[in-house]
Amino acid sequence: MVLPRASVDPVIGVERLESAVLPWNTRDAAGNGGTGPTQRTRWAPTRSSRRDGPPAAAAAASGGSARLQALLAHMRRDQLRSPQRLPPLSSQRAPTPVASSAGAVTSASSFTPVPQHFKLPHGIFMREATAVGVDSEDNVYVFNRGNVPVLVFDPAGNLIDQWGNPTPYDGTEEVADPTFELFGPGFKLSRWRGSEFMRPHAIFVDHEDNLWLVDDLANLITKCDRAGNRLMILAPEGRVLRTKDEMDGVLGKVVACPPAQSGRMFNRPTDVTVEPLSGDIYITDGYGNSVVHQLRADGSHIRSWGSPGTDAGQFNCTSPSAQAVEA
Repeated sequence: MVLPRASVDPVIGVERLESAVLPWNTRDAAGNGGTGPTQRTRWAPTRSSRRDGPPAAAAAASGGSARLQALLAHMRRDQLRSPQRLPPLSSQRAPTPVASSAGAVTSASSFTPVPQHFKLPHGIFMREATAVGVDSEDNVYVFNRGNVPVLVFDPAGNLIDQWGNPTPYDGTEEVADPTFELFGPGFKLSRWRGSEFMRPHAIFVDHEDNLWLVDDLANLITKCDRAGNRLMILAPEGRVLRTKDEMDGVLGKVVACPPAQSGRMFNRPTDVTVEPLSGDIYITDGYGNSVVHQLRADGSHIRSWGSPGTDAGQFNCTSPSAQAVEA
């Protein structure tokens, strides 16, 4: 069965029906009707139809047919899965500001899950979404271990920017490194080729809308603006990378770290936050250490505290290397 294509002026509300192969046979149980795998109608939403759902005219035309009702159900599903034009992978373009319509959150506020709120285009594989951050305009930044490490969505769930891998469609590779002992002997990391991060772990949006991204396997914390332009990278042994050449030199690499549980920066850092009044940076370090580091806004070290354990001022790390030190 093939439904004819239809279109309406986009100004008053375009509804387009495009043909695509259906995954089922349209013959009924008695073998009547249809000739085998046929065509499925894909609903291509436009400005008005994105709000209003599949065209009512198509529903009326179904005449109660079970096959057409099933078809309409697939059309509704495809509304959220239809291909979209991906934002450019440029790190020089700031996300388009989107005004928030949300009111103030109070103790009386209630929230309801919205299924499939985030429109993830075909070709983007989020894999493990490890952390999210929200800027002052309610845009959501998803730090993930897929082929595009940073995905930016507006409050309506539309993808408005993406960065962190200039070649997201080049497939995956396995990386073996002796410092991966955290995960056991012989561990190999499967990662997307071209990714600027070894293993995304945490993201924080500070009071100035700067993003702080923690890459635990690379032993790096990257500060960047909302468009992904790197401003500073905090590296092991207190090094602060500021020039483009310095920062480019560590992208997508494991940077050598001090011994586990030495208390020195960094051995598998896990999270970061920034105090808005002073600008001081606090970093949990993390998987290979059991320490919190406090740094100034420029990355210079102030103090560190913590040790393995469960007593006051101690942190319980599950790293095999940490357990060996404790024993």
